[in-house]
Amino acid sequence: MKKVIHLSDIHYRSNWQENQGVVLDGLFVDLKKQLIDQDVKDIYVVFSGDIVLAGENSNLYEEFIDVFDKALNDIGVGIDNRICVPGNHDVSRKDVIENNVEHNGVISQLTTEKEFNDYTAKSKNVFQKKFTNYGVFEKKFSKMGVVNDLYCGTGHALNESIGVYCLNTAISSCAESGDDKDVLMINTRKLVEWSRQNNLPCKILIMHHPIEWLEDWSKKELRTILESDFSLCLSGHTHDQTIYHSSDNGSLMTCCAPALFTNKNDDLGYSIIDINDNGKIENVTYRQWTKRRNFTKGVNFTDGEDGVVHIKKSADTAPKDAVENSENKSVINRIFSQRLDEALKSFSSQPRVWVEPTLMSCAEDVKCDEDIEPEDLTELTLNPRSIIIQAPPQFGQTCLAYYLVKKAWMKNRLWMYLNAKKLKNHTIDKAIKSELELLDLNISDIQCIVLDSWVAQDSSAIKILKKIVEKYTDIPVVIMQSIDDIQVMNEVISLDFDRKLDTLYIWSLSRDKIRTLVTGYNDERHIGEDESVICKVISDTQALNMHRTPLNCLTLLKVSEIGFDDSPVNRTEVIKRVLFLLFSMHKVKTFAFQANRFIPNVIIARWIIVMAAIQFTTSNIILFG
Repeated sequence: MKKVIHLSDIHYRSNWQENQGVVLDGLFVDLKKQLIDQDVKDIYVVFSGDIVLAGENSNLYEEFIDVFDKALNDIGVGIDNRICVPGNHDVSRKDVIENNVEHNGVISQLTTEKEFNDYTAKSKNVFQKKFTNYGVFEKKFSKMGVVNDLYCGTGHALNESIGVYCLNTAISSCAESGDDKDVLMINTRKLVEWSRQNNLPCKILIMHHPIEWLEDWSKKELRTILESDFSLCLSGHTHDQTIYHSSDNGSLMTCCAPALFTNKNDDLGYSIIDINDNGKIENVTYRQWTKRRNFTKGVNFTDGEDGVVHIKKSADTAPKDAVENSENKSVINRIFSQRLDEALKSFSSQPRVWVEPTLMSCAEDVKCDEDIEPEDLTELTLNPRSIIIQAPPQFGQTCLAYYLVKKAWMKNRLWMYLNAKKLKNHTIDKAIKSELELLDLNISDIQCIVLDSWVAQDSSAIKILKKIVEKYTDIPVVIMQSIDDIQVMNEVISLDFDRKLDTLYIWSLSRDKIRTLVTGYNDERHIGEDESVICKVISDTQALNMHRTPLNCLTLLKVSEIGFDDSPVNRTEVIKRVLFLLFSMHKVKTFAFQANRFIPNVIIARWIIVMAAIQFTTSNIILFG
């Protein structure tokens, strides 16, 4: 029995023992426990990209080797049993920027599979340079990876039954200097050549980006290759675990890994894949990081209570309808993931970073009991109840609604999302029916309804809520409500609805939440050292008297991309940059300033008029509190 340890998205950085170091120490302890009775010759460790935070920093790779080489050798996994591929963080951003014309300019003109394969074959120096530090690391740390004369990908045979192909999906990545989504290309020629030459029962493709991140022709070709020749595809990048069978007979399994490290308070994990002597994949065992600072059964990543996905049973012996249900679940998961992904996008080329909000049973500006605890969102998705979630504008209620729907689905529970702005009283049933048809589910599957964008002063919205509550009497309703009209909201609920509704409030981001947001953003767009960026965001929000909301923090981070400066806050300059950003990025619809004793709102308003005139747009809405 072979065991493949799948690690992804480590983002190694220096001098963070209190956070990153704690997780890695826990990983190595857990690996020893999981592999204690295993023959070390049969253990392989796969690193599916984003080894370090910034690929242009060779010191990070040296530090990574110091930590991981010793730990893996102690377990018995030597250099011969390690497999690596690079991610977008392993690309030298500095080199991409310095060679912008050759890299981004030329690659953007390659529109077909043949053109790209030909170009990578004759222009290998363009790619070797951007992977210089990664290439040195891979040769020192592992015997199997992408490094060869082209840097596009390389195949390796583990034994007479199992082979792995390390595919470089970051070959055309612009690192952190732009958005890679839907533009990445791969060299298919080398992949097809290796696959044809190696007639193995089990072929494993290892890459960093999931297929969905590739350019259209690359997606199409890679799916065809995988369906016909491969048993397993391992990837990472999205920091969001998924596992599904994508071929008609369930022979291809695709696993997207959770991140091993972003922040010690996030959902972190890794997996262990069991492959028998005949090359059949039997189990995928997930391990997850906990608040107790250790790894345990990955119940957050699987349907069962043991953290194990039993592949042999589901793929080989399950009836056809069970396989179809498994595939349908993965499709629905992708739909819900895409919706959340779009909701998280405030600016073009902005990293999608999710920070779980703090929901409390008392308002933030009210003195609460000292022993009050935040709402457990996992418990809420498992045991939904009717509640109102209130917050000021920009606190991310729509993102929270999509997140709850997705989180519930990962626990085999269907939460129905409805947007009150897009409904009429007579269209509710039609909207629910349309969504169920899209998901290929039944109305009996609905376990909770989420009503987003509900406004109490709108008489039609009141009728919509009343109809939902009265018609779906046994289904809990979660209402996303702006706190601006809280008094009206409470009157409506108490007078018109015969249903108990608890009230929860979204609080501003704490320093720990801002840390999670900054480190996640820094993982995609490296602005500066985490602590410096965190302090800058906090000081800017205080100086500008802005709510510490995800949108406000993301706006300040986007501004910092222009040129990060950790000097004392220049309020005038920050506001000028924010306004320029708002009127240049049409994705932003609203933005709020509170009254500011340092810079009067009338001054900001004058700047807005000037910026609007320069940009010839009034599509953005600026609110003053």
